[in-house]
Amino acid sequence: MKTDVPLRILLVEDDPGMALLVAERLAEVEGWNVSTAASAAECLSHIAEHAVDIVLLDRGLPDADGATVIADVLAHRPDAAIVMLTGSDSAASATETLKLGAWDYIVKRPDLAYLDELPGVLQRCAERLAWRHEEVRLRGEVDLLMAAMRTAADAIIVTDSEGRVRFWNAAAEHLFGWRAEDALGKALPRVPSERAAEAAHLEERARRGQPVIDVETVRHRADGAPVDVSLTLTAVFGPDGSVRAYVAAFRDIRERKALDRARRDFAAMLTHDIKNPLGAIRGFAALLSEAPLSPDDADCVAEIDRAGAMIERLITDFLLSATIEAGTLELARERVEVDGLVEDCVRQFRPAAAAQQIDLAREGRLGPVFVNGDRVQLERALGNLVGNALKYTPAGGTVTVGVGCEGDAVELRVRDTGPGIRAEELPHVFDKYRRVKGTERIGGAGLGLFIVRSLVEAHGGRVSASSEPGRGSTFTMYLPRAIDRADAA
Repeated sequence: MKTDVPLRILLVEDDPGMALLVAERLAEVEGWNVSTAASAAECLSHIAEHAVDIVLLDRGLPDADGATVIADVLAHRPDAAIVMLTGSDSAASATETLKLGAWDYIVKRPDLAYLDELPGVLQRCAERLAWRHEEVRLRGEVDLLMAAMRTAADAIIVTDSEGRVRFWNAAAEHLFGWRAEDALGKALPRVPSERAAEAAHLEERARRGQPVIDVETVRHRADGAPVDVSLTLTAVFGPDGSVRAYVAAFRDIRERKALDRARRDFAAMLTHDIKNPLGAIRGFAALLSEAPLSPDDADCVAEIDRAGAMIERLITDFLLSATIEAGTLELARERVEVDGLVEDCVRQFRPAAAAQQIDLAREGRLGPVFVNGDRVQLERALGNLVGNALKYTPAGGTVTVGVGCEGDAVELRVRDTGPGIRAEELPHVFDKYRRVKGTERIGGAGLGLFIVRSLVEAHGGRVSASSEPGRGSTFTMYLPRAIDRADAA
C-alpha cells in the first residue's frame, strides 16, 4: 500500500508481541514512520522530544489508563491526532474516548481483524490533519492580508454585491471622515451626482472582470467636501460566477492635483508674463538691427537678441517638459521624409556652426525613407541633439549628422568631437536636469536630452548614447520606419 501523505506515528502498546504485529502492519504503508513506546511515561518522553502526527494509544497501559494519557499528550502536542486501541466495544467507552479528545478508536478483537482496519483509520486521520494544516495556513494568509489592508496607506474598502461596506480601514477613515463603525453597512463613500454615471460604468466594468486601475475621480467626504482620488476597483466572484464583493482602493491625489494646478499656473505665467514681453523685446531688437548703428551699438543689439533667444529656448523647453510630464503632449503625425528632415536641421544650424568655427557635416542618405511622426517635434528632437553637440564641441571640431536603417528602425545619429562623457554618467544623460560633470560653465537647464528621449519615445522609438572621453560622443535616435504605401497595397 502507498499513500501520498507522510506520517510520523507513535504506537503506545505494552504488549511486545502486539506492538510488533501492529508496527509490521503499518510499516507496509510506504511513507509512514512508526515509533513505539511501552508505557505512558515513554510516550510522554517521546512526544516531548520528537514531532508526532498520530498517537496510536493502547488504553490498558501498565503505568496509566490510556484515557488519562490523552490530556497529557494534547498538552505537549495539541495538533496530534489520537486513536485509542481498546478492548471494550461499548458505546459508552467510545463516547468517553472521543470526549477526552481522541479522534477515533479501534476495538482490539481476538481475531486480529482490526489490524486490517488500522491503515484506513490512520489514513482518514492523515487527511483530516492535512485539512487542519491547510486551514491554519489559509487563516495565516487571511490574517496577513487583513493586517496589510488595515495598515495600507491607501483607503481600502470592501463592500458586498449591493455596495454596503463590510470593511473600512484606517486610511479610509482619514480620507473620507467616517469612522469604520459608522461606515459599516452603508453605501459609502458618497458619489457626487455628476459622477453617478461614471461610477455605474466603472462598477459594470468590474462586474464583467475588466480592469479598473488608477481611474481619477471624485468622492464626497463626511463633511460634504469633494476629494480627488485615484480608484482601483476589483470584483470578487463566487463559485457560480456571481459577484460576492467589491474591493476598492482609493488613493488621495489632492496634493498631486494641487501641484498640477501650480504647474499650469506657472506655465501660464511663463507664457503670458514672460514669453510675450520677451517676444516684443526680440522684435524691437530686430528693428534696431536694421537701423544705421555704430559697431558698438550693433553688438549690443545683437547681444540683446542672443540673450532673448536663449531665454526663449529655456522657456520653450520648460513648457514642453511640463506638457510631457503631464501626459498632454499631442502629436500631429504625418509622413516625414528622413533625408529632408536632416537637411533642414543641418541648414538651420550651419550659421551657428560657422560662427563657432565648427564643421557641421552630413553623412549618408536614405532616399525615399519615411517615418510617421510630428515633423515639428522631430525637428526639435534632432535639433536638440545637434545644438547640444555644437555647444560641447570646441572650435576646429566636427559635428556629423548621419542616417541609417536597422531592420524596421530608422537611425538618426549626431556625432561630435567634444570632450566626451565618462562611462558612469552615460546611463543618466537623458535624465531631467542632468548636467555632465565639468560642463557647468556651459549654459543650459539640463532639459534638452530629456526632451529628446521623451519625444522619441512618444513616437514609439528609443534613444542611445555612446562616448569615449577625449574623443567625443554619439547620440542616436531610433524611430519606427513607415510602411511604404506600395508595400502596404
